Amino acid sequence: MKKYLIIICSFFYIIFSSQVVINSKNKQPISNVATLSKNGQILGVSDKDGKITISTKENEYRVLDSDTIELTHTNFETQRMIWKKFKSQATFSLNPVENIEEVVVYAQNPNYLVLRAYFISYQLIDDTPQSFSDGIIEYYISLSKNKIINYNILETRIYKNTAFIYDFYKKMGNTTLSMGSQILPFSFNEEVLLNRWNDFNITQNDEIKLKDKIIGNIEKNNNSSNIFIEYYTPSRIREQSLLGMSSKVVNYNISESFYSDDPSIKNIQTISKYYKSFITQKKNSFKYELIQNVQILGRKFLSKNDFEKLKTNLNHSEKTKYINNYWEQEELMKIPLSIKNLLNNKLEMVK
Repeated sequence: MKKYLIIICSFFYIIFSSQVVINSKNKQPISNVATLSKNGQILGVSDKDGKITISTKENEYRVLDSDTIELTHTNFETQRMIWKKFKSQATFSLNPVENIEEVVVYAQNPNYLVLRAYFISYQLIDDTPQSFSDGIIEYYISLSKNKIINYNILETRIYKNTAFIYDFYKKMGNTTLSMGSQILPFSFNEEVLLNRWNDFNITQNDEIKLKDKIIGNIEKNNNSSNIFIEYYTPSRIREQSLLGMSSKVVNYNISESFYSDDPSIKNIQTISKYYKSFITQKKNSFKYELIQNVQILGRKFLSKNDFEKLKTNLNHSEKTKYINNYWEQEELMKIPLSIKNLLNNKLEMVK
């Protein structure tokens, strides 16, 4: 009996291994750290405790022990290592990146807050990189309503795996394709403070509860704070059906960092989102994954009159448009090398 118990325990160790990612300075766990293969596949994403749980049985066939993988996060330096080392090491420390010096423009009696940001969006279907976009965007927020009211894409690049999308279209049909091939910036309607913040309860231990379930936490330091929300997890999924399509959302995480110890939309610094679902349509099933990151570059406050002058020139178009190579700016968060290598290779620019 003892022999069988050892075999069973070894089997579960082979299938699932957990690593923990922490901040090298304060030793706190880091949530929403993405582990990427050399081909841009998402091998795992850390939870609120900094744990990255990876099914090695699922991944061994596509990742060799000698392959280089990346640990990436908007607020930390990327760490690269070979897959064999990652599996054998229990804890990893990431170094925080230096905060950029922002431009802030004030106005008397402002009505609106404008956040100028750099965004990255990256999509996969069945572990195949499908679309990528990045760019400079402005988000317009009503201070009186505490609500996002519009956005303006200033510059952007769109890359798509056109051969894959074409085959996917033939197999799945128009409905799924139109959903899967869109690669828009992060929607500020999902931003935590402007979205469902009033629905949450904060415990004395800085845990975030929705009804009676702990779904996240707040970490507060001297001059900064972080929020992490897990709306859905593999143990708390969301199932939905519409027009012959059904989906199971197994991951929906959003983490946000702020320049103050009291989270405020005026002091937001970065946003990271990870979304994963399994979708079935016409007896075909596939896995859909999305990573979206936002880095605030500057903020300004506008009067109502100033905002009215801007409303007629807002761009929402999903088309490549840029004047200068904005992505080469040194202060911007880095595109993971595994994803960068896909651009103009497996993913081609769409104009």
